Amino acid sequence: MAERAGPEAALAAWARLLGGKATAKALAGGTEAFPLRVDAPGGRFVLRRYTGPGAAERAAAALAAAGCAWRVGLGPRPVPTDAGAAWHAEEGQGYVWTLSRYLAGRPRRRWSGLLPEEALALGEALARLHAALRELPPDLAGPAVGGGGEVRRRGRSDDQVLHGDPSPGNVLWRAVGGGPARVAGFVDFDRVDRGPVERDLARALVGLPPWAGGGGPALAAALLAGYRAGGGRVGGRRLRQGLETALAEGEAWLAQARLTPAARRSAQRWLARARAVRLTELSL
Repeated sequence: MAERAGPEAALAAWARLLGGKATAKALAGGTEAFPLRVDAPGGRFVLRRYTGPGAAERAAAALAAAGCAWRVGLGPRPVPTDAGAAWHAEEGQGYVWTLSRYLAGRPRRRWSGLLPEEALALGEALARLHAALRELPPDLAGPAVGGGGEVRRRGRSDDQVLHGDPSPGNVLWRAVGGGPARVAGFVDFDRVDRGPVERDLARALVGLPPWAGGGGPALAAALLAGYRAGGGRVGGRRLRQGLETALAEGEAWLAQARLTPAARRSAQRWLARARAVRLTELSL
């Protein structure tokens, strides 16, 4: 019963903003936080629950990154509680709850079917996101982010705050007539980390179709061209290192994932082919 009372107790912290009775429905995704879509007279929101050691620090990091994305039109707007706090801590449960405005758009289950123009737009959007995240401090945990969510700025360096998981499910798209869709923004900032921008780029590249018939090499080239067009800089050596890291992350996930034998074989083939294509065929 305590689990069920959690969202209700949390939503009470935003009662004035919600403006009346609110309903919460679980959303897919959210590897580090439990997301719920909230519908209320005051609008549509996303409520996230963080739990375990460092819950407040992880919530603060996600809020800070999402706030940067929102300010450049590429992320959900974080919403403080009625009391002005960045999040609501549920006493006795160890939960930390955050609320943000719902960002309209549709995610993709995979990058298959992505058009070259859309890959170009994704690269441009990722460059803009990285430019915004560059304002964040070297370490989002502890004193770098205060209890009110304030963030101290820092100077430019090769390493910076990253989204951490720019995979298909975390990029929202909006249709534009009958043409290519446009990037509505990025969501699920629960895995923000720090490193060279090429690490985030590599995570997106590994998800592209690794077969020529799926347009993989052309899409990869378009994504990188879009990133550069958006003002981003890509280092070949760091991108190769990022690809190795992203592939290792994929292999580690596969080793722990609960999949059917057929799904596991398919994922293994994808990763093996991605390693060959991304590291030897992609022109950097």
